Amino acid sequence: MTPDTILILASLAAIGCAVTLGPLVLLVRAVLRTTVAPATIRKWQKPVGWGLGGGFCISTATVGILINGSAAMLAATLGILLLLAILDLAWRWLPYEWTLPLLALGGVSAWANDRITDAFLGLLIGGGTLMVLQITFRVLRGIEALGTGDIWLAAGLGLLAGMPQIPWILCLSAVSALAFSGLSKLTSKPDQRQRLGVAYGTHLILAYLVFLIF
Repeated sequence: MTPDTILILASLAAIGCAVTLGPLVLLVRAVLRTTVAPATIRKWQKPVGWGLGGGFCISTATVGILINGSAAMLAATLGILLLLAILDLAWRWLPYEWTLPLLALGGVSAWANDRITDAFLGLLIGGGTLMVLQITFRVLRGIEALGTGDIWLAAGLGLLAGMPQIPWILCLSAVSALAFSGLSKLTSKPDQRQRLGVAYGTHLILAYLVFLIF
């Protein structure tokens, strides 16, 4: 079995696990709420879910066959990141069923590109920094400033980006999240209370995409 075939199979396994085991139903429901009438959500929920999941799997396989295994890895990675970003925006939730496949993709990518040490350092910096922040806020202030899903996501992005990109990704996402939070407070009415906290996972993903593109 060639390395290219291994990358394609690993990509299909990761995106397949994500769409079959993850809370795709909740994501589809959140999207449908913004596009269709409430009475028709249940009618369209399963068809849209099957179409979305099948589209991710088919697109990953297609680019893998037509281009190469690295392209399949990128397609699967972007697909999982899209799922995470939408669910985080809707429910402030980053499920293990999606963060763990992302970690697996990061590990396979590190092996394929012979950058295991660099990727491992990225994992430690990404996940470790947020874990320290989570523990610090919990001990000193008694609040959950960061969820465990954010830690797993940062660890996965650390594997994918490696060093020295992941510290910059963390900094950019923190600035973006703080700016968004401050802007929300300035533009909201005094009697309005924020129902949910900042979707920090989405800011992490956007920061990673910035470094991926540029």
